[in-house]
Amino acid sequence: MHSCAAMGHVVSVILVTDGEAAHHTVTDLAATRRRELAAALAHLSPNPVPCHRLRIADGEVTANESYVQRAIEARMPAGAALVGPFECDGHADHDAVGRACVRIARMQHQTLGRYPIWAWHHCLPHVFSSSRIVRFALSVQAQRAKARAISCFASQLEGTKSEAVVPAHVLMYFARPFETFLL
Repeated sequence: MHSCAAMGHVVSVILVTDGEAAHHTVTDLAATRRRELAAALAHLSPNPVPCHRLRIADGEVTANESYVQRAIEARMPAGAALVGPFECDGHADHDAVGRACVRIARMQHQTLGRYPIWAWHHCLPHVFSSSRIVRFALSVQAQRAKARAISCFASQLEGTKSEAVVPAHVLMYFARPFETFLL
């Protein structure tokens, strides 16, 4: 996002869920996650990043997959590149959004970059074999912006080993000097 914004591209975010079901002991986690996202986006772009919330309940994306697809299509400008989660990521909500993005890209002949999150941690290499893997080098400024943005998500990073949503050993994938996309 930082690199695209720095090149003058318009960047927007479609937030499918607020991730409110990740911690059952945190009061109003949805509001916390929205504040964290706003803070992170401020690090990634000098211009305000429009954020479209679909308000799907965390864990309910698969049941609402066709709605998610229509909602994303309705918010996509003509000719835009679409970046979405890898459809085999291993998290049901990520997988459903990923499948919707694949269908949109195929139907509209749009560029789609799919990013793995949990797949790095739990998938075997053959899961990636049907995709072209592309590395997008990050400038030093983009790496710093990304690190600052990630640090904004305290609700996903802090807690004991069993409470942190994104444990330290998974975070190492986000500290690389490049992004990896599947095409």
